[in-house]
Parts: sequence; structure tokens; C-alpha cells
Amino acid sequence: MPEDGDQSGTATLTTATPGATLSGPAGTTLNDPRGTPSASQALEYTGNATAINGSTFVIHFSGTGLSTFVVTYAAQAQSAGGDRNTWAYSTDGTTFTDLGGFLTVGPTYSVLTANFSGVTALDGAANVYLRNTLSNASGNNKSSDFDNIQVSSVPEPINVALVLFGLTFCGVTFGRRLIGFARA
Repeated sequence: MPEDGDQSGTATLTTATPGATLSGPAGTTLNDPRGTPSASQALEYTGNATAINGSTFVIHFSGTGLSTFVVTYAAQAQSAGGDRNTWAYSTDGTTFTDLGGFLTVGPTYSVLTANFSGVTALDGAANVYLRNTLSNASGNNKSSDFDNIQVSSVPEPINVALVLFGLTFCGVTFGRRLIGFARA
């Protein structure tokens, strides 16, 4: 659950097989956007390699008026617990396109970045789905942890132009009233 900021949207968590479990162990302060970072609960996938490989989480939000999406998050893969993260995107939640390549997660928390800024299909989309798929786990008793997931974006230029126009219009209106008041 978000604690601070203008955050909204949903996340869907799935496991590849019934053998994987989701839990909320202590997290990290890495990538925590709050002014005073504090470790809260993380998302942890645990189980054997068969259970972890193919497990996903999907972040869904409205991209209306936004573009240039970038995901940052803190992650760790303990004991070879799915140290590859493959990100994909969709605008319908059904058909996903891989971002390309994968991010390698280390045995201790570090900040990773999935950069969707070059994916113009997401710019201004009413629905944006970003999916992370875990892979490369081996053996038993493995875990992959995720914490402080952030999606950042840039307002589309037309919205910035409208805001600036609105501010200019308000300034001109205020200035005219001030001049009118001074003449009276």
C-alpha cells in the first residue's frame, strides 16, 4: 500500500505454480522516495526454482497525459532465486511486448531501472501495463525480493502548454484587474 505521494493504480501478482508463495518480509530504504526513508515491507516470492521461474507482477495505471515511463525498484535474489527480471509492456493487459534483454538482480538489495521511455505506444495510453517476469532460479528454498517500486513519467507537451497558457491567462487577467483597481 502506498504511504506517500500521488500514487494510484493496481498491481497483479502471480506465481508460476502453486509451489511459490508471496510474503512481505522487511524491506530496504533503497529507492524510497520519502524525505525520511524507512524500511517497510517488501514483496517476496519464495519457493523452488520451478515455482519462481515464470512468476510475474504487473503494474497497471492510466498513462493519459503522460509519456516517457521509467520504473525503478530495489531488488535482491537470495540463493539463486530468480536473478533475471524481464520487463514487458501492454496497453490491453493481454498482449505483452518484451522490452528487450533482462535485468540481473544481485544477492543484496540494489536499485534497478526498466526504461520504457522509448516505447511510444505507451505515451498517453488510457491503460498501461508493465510486467516483470522472474527467471533463472535454480534449486530449492529460493527467494526474490522487491521493494520501493516507482514509476515515473513526464507530462505530455500539450498538457504542459495548456498549463502554461492557463498561468499566462491568469496573470494577464490579474494584471488587468490590478491596473483597473489602481485607476479607480
